[in-house]
Amino acid sequence: MDKEFIKQITRMSSLGLNLIISILFGIFIGLELDKYFGFKYLLLIIFVILGFLAGIYEIYRAIKKELNTKL
Repeated sequence: MDKEFIKQITRMSSLGLNLIISILFGIFIGLELDKYFGFKYLLLIIFVILGFLAGIYEIYRAIKKELNTKL
């Protein structure tokens, strides 16, 4: 296989993994804060959304960086 192809596959898989980890981190923080403050899934929903947005932002930054290096 071509080295450039493998490099791009690695980058793409790391972006997906980054999104998943951001969401899982949001789930963990949200559940713990819900337990601490006694809410019923309110903070879980908020932190899952924040984790998703953080993951999407990181994907955006990586794509922007990749496009700038190609130009």
